[in-house]
Order: sequence, then structure tokens, then C-alpha cells
Amino acid sequence: MGVGVLSGCICFTWKSGTFNLMMMGDEDAAAMGADVKNFRRWMFVVCATIVASLVSVVGLMVPHIVRLLSGTSNNKVIIPLSAIFGATYLIWADAAARGLFGAAELPLGIITAFVGTPFFFYLMA
Repeated sequence: MGVGVLSGCICFTWKSGTFNLMMMGDEDAAAMGADVKNFRRWMFVVCATIVASLVSVVGLMVPHIVRLLSGTSNNKVIIPLSAIFGATYLIWADAAARGLFGAAELPLGIITAFVGTPFFFYLMA
């Protein structure tokens, strides 16, 4: 996770001048020499890398479960409950990763993916 996030942050810092040009608008940025289409494509890849790195460890299903269990879409309720439920979920997933196979310790992402994949299939259905 750290490699994906750190490399993304370095890339954002390295391209900060182009971000400043993009704030003026696409036409002005292109007039100042920025390759707008290519820049957007690469920043999409960098953002996707950062998000994938974080989601693979933290899990995206927790807010959906909290929303289903609480019966509300009010973010004043969802955000704190997601933090509590997410921390609890990761503690239990870590305990499972350390204890299910004796001396072999599984990466936490395998446990969260094992639980999260069927849940997202349920949400899509």
C-alpha cells in the first residue's frame, strides 16, 4: 500500500506545475504547453493506483454495510459508524489472517477480498 501511495504523491508533487496550468482551464493550459489529454490520462492512472492501494487494505464494503444496517443515508451517522465498524472489521480480519492457518500468516488483503468479493456481487445483483 505504501509504495502505491508514496509513488502517487511523488508524481503529484512532480507534476504540480502542470496542475497549476490546468487550473486555468484546458485551452489556456494547452496554450501554455501542457498536453492536456495525456496529462489527464496519466493522472487518472495515478489516482487509480492510489485508490486501489488504499482500498485493497482498508476495504470499500464497510460504508455500504453500515448504510444497510443503519437504514439511513445521513453522513453524520454513516461516517463515524463506518470508522468504528471498519476498525472492528480490520481487527477481526487481521486475527483471522494470523490464526486461520497456524504458522502461515496470510496478507490482510486476501481476507478482506475473500469477504468483500461476494458482498460486491450481492450489491451488483
